[in-house]
Amino acid sequence: MLALNGGRPELLTLRDIIAAFIAFREEVITRRTMHLLGKARERAHILVGLLIAVESIDPIIALIRASADPAAARAGLVGQRWPPAR
Repeated sequence: MLALNGGRPELLTLRDIIAAFIAFREEVITRRTMHLLGKARERAHILVGLLIAVESIDPIIALIRASADPAAARAGLVGQRWPPAR
């Protein structure tokens, strides 16, 4: 049977076609899983940041109000270590 294997046309037996298909499906599933894992990690990072912000909302507001300008507020927020949720 003529089939594309690795982007090249080849004559393959039934066993070779099944092996190539399984290898292709493994690659597709691995790449999809890695993509979904990356997206989940990005979302988890954002959610942890939001949780820290919600828990520390009073000190954050006090720091922003005490700052002279937005640049000083940003520097204060970034420069301070905010403890994660416990």
